[in-house]
Amino acid sequence: TCHLDQLTETNALYGAFCNPKGRIKTTFLLVKRSEESLLLLLSKEQCDYICEQLQPYIAFFKSEISDVTDQFKIVGLIDGQANSDTANDFIVNCSNQVIEITIPGTPQRKIILATEEFATDTMALAGPYEWHETDINNGLVWIAAENREQFLPHDINLPGLGGVSYDKGCYTGQEIVARMHYRGNPKYTTAVLVTDDKDAVFESPLKAVLAADKLKTIGHPISKAVSNSDRVLILASINKDLLEEHEIVLANDSEKSILCNISKPFLG
Repeated sequence: TCHLDQLTETNALYGAFCNPKGRIKTTFLLVKRSEESLLLLLSKEQCDYICEQLQPYIAFFKSEISDVTDQFKIVGLIDGQANSDTANDFIVNCSNQVIEITIPGTPQRKIILATEEFATDTMALAGPYEWHETDINNGLVWIAAENREQFLPHDINLPGLGGVSYDKGCYTGQEIVARMHYRGNPKYTTAVLVTDDKDAVFESPLKAVLAADKLKTIGHPISKAVSNSDRVLILASINKDLLEEHEIVLANDSEKSILCNISKPFLG
């Protein structure tokens, strides 16, 4: 979905690979390692599947594709300070055998890809839960096997995050994505749902108690994280009209009600 002509050695592109119906197989970060080499960063469990899916294209363009995860030490760095920059740009800095990717959003973060030992400056190594919680608060979606081919780019606000180009050539699913942009009225967008009920079960589809105590399907959960304070955070694709609410009551098949705060992600 992203325009590779916009990729340089100083930026990374956030984008998606879709099926013919425009539904996302995976989201990714694309990094230009050299004139002859690109790196695709995505959920690790997607690697084998995406290599297989891209193989027909790779063969046609006389290229090669392989999983090089084991060649890199991959870490996340995080700063406790808020980031005043609201741009959606992923900034890349390459030095020797280290690739540093600055992630937009708040707090400030970096992904480090290194083939040798490196110093971590003043930022701390992030734990997996802390990193995942920050992804959710910023609205960054990493499609995994469990929600593969479930969402359209507009369902996860990919255009608002700079992940969709409408000026590039054809790609799989483009007709559906472009029609939604030019002629449609996207119904869903991303939202952050937060509850203090650490035992809450978020079933798909999400159902909420709305007017007249009637249950209504409002969207689908995307990813989940538990904060250090035991709050449960859900990044969800929901009816965009619900962003005007401050709270929402969800209910699952066990008829347990879940009171959630609802907010818009920092990015997009």
